[in-house]
Amino acid sequence: MNRVFITPSNGFINLAIEISKAGYELFTASAGFVEILSNSDVKCSDLNSVLTQEQWIAVHTDAMNLTAQVVARLSEFSHVLPEESKNAVGTSLLADIGRRISDFVAIISCLDEANLDLVIVHNDVDNTTRAVALWAKARGIPCLHVPHSIYLDSDDRPDNDVHSILSASHAIASGPFQYNWFMKNGMDLGNVFIAGIPTFDKVIAKYNIDHMRRLLRINPDFPVVTYMSSWRQDTNLLGCHDGVEESYANFLEAAKKMLNDNVQIVVKCHPNGNNVPYHAVEAEKAGIKCIVTDKHLGPIISVSDVIVSYGPSNVVIESAIMNPNCGLVAINGFFDDEEVSSITEYDNMYEAIANELSSMTDKSLFIKKYVTYPDGKSSERIIKVIGEILESSS
Repeated sequence: MNRVFITPSNGFINLAIEISKAGYELFTASAGFVEILSNSDVKCSDLNSVLTQEQWIAVHTDAMNLTAQVVARLSEFSHVLPEESKNAVGTSLLADIGRRISDFVAIISCLDEANLDLVIVHNDVDNTTRAVALWAKARGIPCLHVPHSIYLDSDDRPDNDVHSILSASHAIASGPFQYNWFMKNGMDLGNVFIAGIPTFDKVIAKYNIDHMRRLLRINPDFPVVTYMSSWRQDTNLLGCHDGVEESYANFLEAAKKMLNDNVQIVVKCHPNGNNVPYHAVEAEKAGIKCIVTDKHLGPIISVSDVIVSYGPSNVVIESAIMNPNCGLVAINGFFDDEEVSSITEYDNMYEAIANELSSMTDKSLFIKKYVTYPDGKSSERIIKVIGEILESSS
């Protein structure tokens, strides 16, 4: 029986179900995700369980020794750092380095012991998933990148942007745009498969609009403009800056004008952002009475007349599929797509939203560019790809 490792991601639940149905032995690196899969009747082993107590002692010893070596090297460069940086290195950075090295040594030791045939990652940009992909590359084991998102290039990203440094040997693409993106960034010919990504499987859900309006207390007689916010994250924004806050402030200024047009405002926060209170407080300060939530994505899209998204978010594509009649405004994203009003966080947001409220653009070509199969069956197609990879690597 082939052994398959998947990184823990809620977007992989349906894929894990299909992997289990196909008869593969499944592993992941999170006891919590093992429990989630168990609730879906999927048998999955925690990768940590492959090591004995003696092996774990060796892991901790190796991690401490390696941390000491890294810390010793850091001190060699301390003379070139300003005092405030020295303080950071001496406190938070050293603690973070110790934790990360320990995590890396642990997961690499577990991967080595698990005798895996394939690893699947939902991205290869954060520290752990990239470590998994690089481990597979070093061991000659295939690594399949099933993206959680579609990566869009932008003018402010350098050629060595973290997203364009590919570590996985194989990749799944949602559509022709993503296929070409992988090829442009160096993926081997024949190793990219257009099968759809699980992220977009949920877009086939259909909602009773009247029921959703009652749920969200939306007046059907007036238009709804929804702002899809984000949060600070190094892999997305190339470091922390105030783009999220500046864009939201600009939106609230536009919202003040929209209230005069009887527009209803919804602020949808990202479920990973943990910043609903911030958005609610800022809206209250601006005198904007609105819904602020990090839940109900599908229902909110279904009742919206215009979606305003911060950044090149998946939600723009999801909105085009789930509600083709809604207007789309993207802040710093989709600049090459005429179906989307693309602006910066400093542009006239009110004007862009007003234009989208007064017009409707056919989005069929936009959808085909990014999502070849908006049918909810990507996991079934990915299973076939997994079989091909395993067969060719055996």
